Amino acid sequence: PAPAAGLYDDFADPAFDGTWNPALWEADSDKPCQVEQQEGVIRFEAPAQSETTSCALALNQPSLVSAEQLGTIEARLQIADDFNGEQVNLGIGLGTEDLPEGDWFAFCGLTAHPDEAEAYFEMANYGAGSAPDISQGVPAAFDRWYTFRLEVTPDPLTFACFVEDTHIGSVTPTDAPALSQARFHRALDYEEVEFGQIGFVEARLKLDSDISAKQGAVSVLLTNSLDSWAGCGLAGNADIDQAQLSCNVASFRNEVFAEVYRADGPAVDYDTWHTVRIEMNPESGELTFFADDQPIGTHTPEEIEPLKTAQFNAELQLYLEDGSLVTGYFDDIQIGPAQ
Repeated sequence: PAPAAGLYDDFADPAFDGTWNPALWEADSDKPCQVEQQEGVIRFEAPAQSETTSCALALNQPSLVSAEQLGTIEARLQIADDFNGEQVNLGIGLGTEDLPEGDWFAFCGLTAHPDEAEAYFEMANYGAGSAPDISQGVPAAFDRWYTFRLEVTPDPLTFACFVEDTHIGSVTPTDAPALSQARFHRALDYEEVEFGQIGFVEARLKLDSDISAKQGAVSVLLTNSLDSWAGCGLAGNADIDQAQLSCNVASFRNEVFAEVYRADGPAVDYDTWHTVRIEMNPESGELTFFADDQPIGTHTPEEIEPLKTAQFNAELQLYLEDGSLVTGYFDDIQIGPAQ
């Protein structure tokens, strides 16, 4: 039965056969793979190839939620016995992003090698490359449905994995205080929209004075599928007494970073809130940048046609270069159509 609240999908609506319900889900992968609703289930199939393939069906809900909002995620999972790769993981995942000491990921699901399958629970700080805080499994079988449940309780912050109501393991991560304040992805990507659907992005930002880095910044970005972006934020470092409000347009293609436009606002004190805003004209693509409600610059792209077929995201970013600590804050985030 469906739960009383939250998201539920039994993949039985024939209107979404061959795809998925876009109001609930979003697919994301780093290599070609097939994800589709079929006969009351969602089916993942990766093509035969020598490289690693990652296919994901992500919650098309708010991309970032607090640890207190995670609650319980449950899914029925099965790995077919015609699996012929070196290893496959199929399960529920929760991950953080942009934590200064590295990003955490929890996995509760099935893992398999050619000759054996296992119900498996792991949680690790993959960003820091550290050993898992927990890595525990019990035997499982191919071609059998299992119900997995990943539970998160906030005080103390604990992650627990169950299969068929059997407890596989629980862990309070070593970095629990930081994770308690972190935001978690239940999705591997932000929702993408077409050109013209995002008219502005606005946020209040604050950069702490306890910065210990060659460069640190807290920013809001308007990115696109052409590997370019417009951003506004606060930047600073350990050697200067004030932070800098600024906006820019840049790209990163073929491992080459290029800044094509920059507009600096005033220098401001650390530990103070400031509002930045990016507006995009839905016809010309012209960008207008604001800092504390004052316009500080405009930029019109040289080629508008490629942008008209691109996909756009709005992102929040904390940047750290050659250091140990940058603390930034976001508030009053707004994303909307042109006004």
